[in-house]
Amino acid sequence: MAQVGAKPPKKEFVNGEGFLLLGKTYRLQITAESAEYVELRDKLYVSEGALPFIGRLLPQWYRNQAAKKISERCTWYAKKTGYEPRSIRITNARKRWGSCGSKRTLNFSWRLVLAPLEIIDYVIVHELVHLEQPNHSKLFWNKLRSILPDYEKRKKWLKDNERLLEIY
Repeated sequence: MAQVGAKPPKKEFVNGEGFLLLGKTYRLQITAESAEYVELRDKLYVSEGALPFIGRLLPQWYRNQAAKKISERCTWYAKKTGYEPRSIRITNARKRWGSCGSKRTLNFSWRLVLAPLEIIDYVIVHELVHLEQPNHSKLFWNKLRSILPDYEKRKKWLKDNERLLEIY
């Protein structure tokens, strides 16, 4: 088990290496047969021909996964809370998991999709609450707690494990 806060080893993109998606580890399988450059089934399949471009292709694949999952979860929580963003963007941010813009735009790092769903939900709800409460006042935290009573546990998980949410 990785030490909390420890930086994971640099990825080598070799067969059997683990890659996270939604908190689950998938083993890398390099294949000559794959029609897709990157494909998720029981493993994370990467075409042999994609290896020279993996540093660009894999983040794009994760970004697409993040766009689908985060949009889906954001829509669900927006309906539940009534906090409606004008738009949702997936960014390449390394220091911020999410942010809320003054024009009701929400931004999320694609790296968030590596985390378990309950952690993604925490960041989404955190940013949705900012649509109504722009600062981190007691009112903000109370609103967040009313939606996610265990938000403190989720917040701690993210702080303790954020270094694991990298692919290289």
